[in-house]
Amino acid sequence: MRIEIVHTTTVEEVRRYTLAEVAEGSGLTEIELRELAETGVLEPLEHSGGQWIFSGRSLWLARTARRLRMDFELDASGVALAVQLIGRIRELEDEIRLAQARMPKGPY
Repeated sequence: MRIEIVHTTTVEEVRRYTLAEVAEGSGLTEIELRELAETGVLEPLEHSGGQWIFSGRSLWLARTARRLRMDFELDASGVALAVQLIGRIRELEDEIRLAQARMPKGPY
């Protein structure tokens, strides 16, 4: 039996976004996004000529940050910590799924 692991990628994940586009797509202001970048939550792919370029993952993180800020009334450092923990949880869940996919199926 062959197990095939497929990772799907949406256009949103591979597209590159300007700071203004991330602001528009997330509902955060450019100032709030810069604060998130300063705390390390968002990492621009490029920062040249005053123009910041972000990945689709950054857009997802910015949307998550906005929801956390609104739902739990967190300040910038609280949002940064929560987003980092959520990201780590997602990484661990992916590792668990991968490990489970590699495990032999059948009676033990």
